[in-house]
Amino acid sequence: MKILSRPNLQDRTWLGIGGVAQAEVRIEQPGDWERWFRFVQREGLRPLTLGRGSNLLLQDGDLPFCVVRPPAKPRPEVYSRTNERCVVRVPAGFPLPGLLRWLQDHGLAGLEGLSGIPADVGGAVAMNAGSFGQSIGQCLHRVRCWTPRTGLVWLSGTEVQYAYRSFRPLGLGREWIIHEVELVLSPADGAFLKQKRQEVLHRKRQTQPVDARTCGCTFKNPPQAPAGQLLDQCGMRGRKVGGVGFSSLHANFLINSGGGSFAQAIELIAEAKRRVRDRCGVDLDPEVQIIDPCRSSPRGEGSPEPIGEMP
Repeated sequence: MKILSRPNLQDRTWLGIGGVAQAEVRIEQPGDWERWFRFVQREGLRPLTLGRGSNLLLQDGDLPFCVVRPPAKPRPEVYSRTNERCVVRVPAGFPLPGLLRWLQDHGLAGLEGLSGIPADVGGAVAMNAGSFGQSIGQCLHRVRCWTPRTGLVWLSGTEVQYAYRSFRPLGLGREWIIHEVELVLSPADGAFLKQKRQEVLHRKRQTQPVDARTCGCTFKNPPQAPAGQLLDQCGMRGRKVGGVGFSSLHANFLINSGGGSFAQAIELIAEAKRRVRDRCGVDLDPEVQIIDPCRSSPRGEGSPEPIGEMP
């Protein structure tokens, strides 16, 4: 098990904001989970699970975390197949965009609506990522989680709960990390899947800043209306504080245009929540995972209770 000293998490997050952790560990084999956890306990550090950091807002400065990155190998593999369905096994640290290309090449449909989401597979499951009517939870067959109490354990689809941007494995308590997942996909023509993915990416580029340094959607969509629409009504589109601002293309996307800080982002988020509550009577719930060791647990705000945060 290799340990990297003092990684700069600004370079590990899509938004480009974050301080310096005390250490970073990449899980390469199942036994590394136990070795990593003993290291965390021995050094008195707080665990922070990190994939591609695509929906994280991290505090600046020195952070008391030991980052753990779930395994990215081996590549996806077909676990079982019939004429009607195919079960694919994927390590948690494998990039979601890479998985979608792999599924396209193998003629497997069900997740093409997630094109353009820059997460790892484990993080996408932990947040039940989705768009255009598809979510990864709808395709979940089994998930293999690690906990300090159970070690690695497989859970079937009936042993987890998922809903809009939420996922919870049952019976594992408050501390768990996704190691690998199995997804159920349907056979389809590869050329058709390529076209569908291109259409999804085109639509997103017309309405979302997919090529900018963002943390994805800042707020979850409440029942009353899309969060972006409410933010528009309250004048938050294009609103900036320092190097951080809401996109002029989509008001629910926070962008770091350069030199943005955690404090600036928190100020903008608080202002947006206040404006929407005062004008529209709606309390927005953050979708971005806010990691501030001074004020919250390492899991952030939007997720049930994994060890740390994942994506």
